[in-house]
Amino acid sequence: MKRNRLLACVLAAAMVLSLTVVPAMAAYPDVPADNWAAEYVNDMTQKGIFTGISEGGQILFKPDKPMTAVEALALCARISVETALRQEIGRDRADQIAGLTGDAAYWARDEFATCIEAGILSYAELKELWQSGEISKPIAKEDFALYLVRSMQLAPMAENLSTYTLDFTDKKDITAGMEPYVYLLNTYGIVTGNENKAFAPKSTVTRAVAATMLSRAIDFMDESGTSVELPEYTDYNWEAGIIVSAAAGAKDKINLVLKSDISGDKTISIPAATPIYENSMLVESKLLVSGTYARVCFDQDGTPMAIRLSGSVETVAGSVVGVSDSTLLLNVNGTTQSVNYDRFTEVQVGGKTGDRSLIDAEAGYTDAVCRIDQLGHLVAVQLTGGTRREEGVIKSVETQASGGAVLVISGLDGQLQRLTVPAGTTITANGLSLSSLDASHVGNYVDLRVSNDDGTVSSAAMDRVTRYVQGAVRSTGSAGGVDNVTVSDLSTNKATTYNLAETAEIYYSGKAVGLGAIQKDWFVTVRVTGGEITALYGYPGSKVTEGTIAGIDYPSSDTAKMVLSVSTAQGAVVTFDLNLSDPPSVQRSGKSASLSKLRTGDSVTVTSRYNEVTLIDSVPRSANVSGTIVGKSETKTSYTIDVELDNGGGTKTYELNGSISVTRDDKIIDVSELAVDYHVAMITEGDEVLSIDVDRAAGSNATKISGTVITVETKEKTILFRTSDEKIVTVDVPAGLSIQTVGSGTISLSKLQNGDSLDIYGEYKDGNFKASVIIKI
Repeated sequence: MKRNRLLACVLAAAMVLSLTVVPAMAAYPDVPADNWAAEYVNDMTQKGIFTGISEGGQILFKPDKPMTAVEALALCARISVETALRQEIGRDRADQIAGLTGDAAYWARDEFATCIEAGILSYAELKELWQSGEISKPIAKEDFALYLVRSMQLAPMAENLSTYTLDFTDKKDITAGMEPYVYLLNTYGIVTGNENKAFAPKSTVTRAVAATMLSRAIDFMDESGTSVELPEYTDYNWEAGIIVSAAAGAKDKINLVLKSDISGDKTISIPAATPIYENSMLVESKLLVSGTYARVCFDQDGTPMAIRLSGSVETVAGSVVGVSDSTLLLNVNGTTQSVNYDRFTEVQVGGKTGDRSLIDAEAGYTDAVCRIDQLGHLVAVQLTGGTRREEGVIKSVETQASGGAVLVISGLDGQLQRLTVPAGTTITANGLSLSSLDASHVGNYVDLRVSNDDGTVSSAAMDRVTRYVQGAVRSTGSAGGVDNVTVSDLSTNKATTYNLAETAEIYYSGKAVGLGAIQKDWFVTVRVTGGEITALYGYPGSKVTEGTIAGIDYPSSDTAKMVLSVSTAQGAVVTFDLNLSDPPSVQRSGKSASLSKLRTGDSVTVTSRYNEVTLIDSVPRSANVSGTIVGKSETKTSYTIDVELDNGGGTKTYELNGSISVTRDDKIIDVSELAVDYHVAMITEGDEVLSIDVDRAAGSNATKISGTVITVETKEKTILFRTSDEKIVTVDVPAGLSIQTVGSGTISLSKLQNGDSLDIYGEYKDGNFKASVIIKI
């Protein structure tokens, strides 16, 4: 306790001394012009890095006064980061620093926080200095060298030095591990030997020595174009990967090709004048070499404003021991290793790709594959095993004969997901165990853990007490001094005004905002407790989803909904309910088309407003596999085909799910219509078939088919038809053919509706059923 009180007094004294300011260009009485350090002392005073000390009515520099560790750290922080940013970092880390220092050294709290943020020292190192009392003691020259190199952002260079030569006569006295730091400062002219050509690593750093080293360090940083970057205090967009090539392009551009196992390959056109940094120092474009990791930074207009290089990338794989909000703890070949991640880390979890927001401390990941650059930065990580969190409002529950269920939830942002809940899954409702889910749970909020391996639900926790409403903001206001929000419930189209609880949490796109940020037409999910909004989650009213059509489920006879499943680049599968009575606009290859023209495997952009799809813009993908079906088998739930691949590719077996598109002559046919000897062109991803086109096959004749209407394409004069044996058939309706009704009347094609029962006579021709007689039953 006495030591801590003494430490507080020492630091408080240092604070008072540091506040005495000398005017610019001042010459200290105790540092005359002919003093060896005068040039550096005056330079540091003019730059505001050092201040004088008041004594006996004079302002002195005290060149021989020893520097303490706290003063040295403060100075290193000041040459790395500008004052305003140091203050911001200090506010952000205030609790962390106060938890260590208490009320002492408050003058240096911003600097302590900055040292941690800028990598000048770790929190553990600061804690050791503080608790041992070394923070208030004079600092040794080799320790100051370590902190100075780190503040100049050269630590990765020092750590990766494998060969170096020191000419100091006392080099054997330098502590093991400190030599590379001393070497770099000597190489760049920041430290030189004394009259005996010695470094004196254990000597105390005086104010004059510190001023000299700092002045030279700042000059070096200026000359080398050093640009200190703190990931958490940047907000620009970026793309990154390992350089494949960098070639001169048109109009003074460089075409930079990057490869990433997570975000994929990309080519970026970069103005030749774009600054390029390595070890935070400006370098020439010739260092854009294959195998080097590069991050391209973009300004708000999307123009590259800088390229950051960080050497080659090492792969480290291990089992996950622990996860925090910034660190992964791994077991690598029996050794525990920690790796830090930040906003520049690419992340892949269970097929989803994105940034660190995908990492969940409660997920229970089993393994990690890390890509670490030469700066020691985790540039990418692939996590496997464990679960992820999904939450939202239950929209539907389909019970399965197995005892499980298929759950459709509307996320807080309104996007729909279909998730399988196996029998035996742990299910609770307000803490009480349930054996299964059923239709009575529609409308309840649910918090799910979903397996990253197979996408099935591993646990479900429902709230059946609290009300959740999803809808659109119509207005905000106040009454009687109480703020309120009017929300139009999308399920009922009824607008209701709710008071906001004083402690209400308000978010927009996942970030906390104030009441004043709420805008008309936001899509919102609101939690209503006791008639008041206690939480509001807002998102844009309109959104665009890009990806690949993963499945098309046609409506049954009792529903007018068609379900489109889209797999996004982030690995999520988003589903959209399409109302066939008021279908969205469809574009395919830039031309107006119908829903029946969509195919699984198409690249697609879906525009929706309040979950109602307004536009589907698709681009067909070219087949990448072709061959002849030489075998076919089926079960109650799936089909399997054996395909003899063209060009001597051998025979491969594919399992087909029921929602893939199968076409012939650009018309939809049912998957069951595939037969041996059919020649097919397929779009595949790995072993998964996305769509099949039969490009050579013989049709079979038939006289009558019975079933129900899925949808009618009046302009094309076709009916998408589900037969009584659950086959999907495209029916061609000749011009002028009227539909007969049981009452002997006739109706036009446009009068048919989803679910209408028909008997159709005709024959199969060119893959479609050509109708000669249609009877509406």
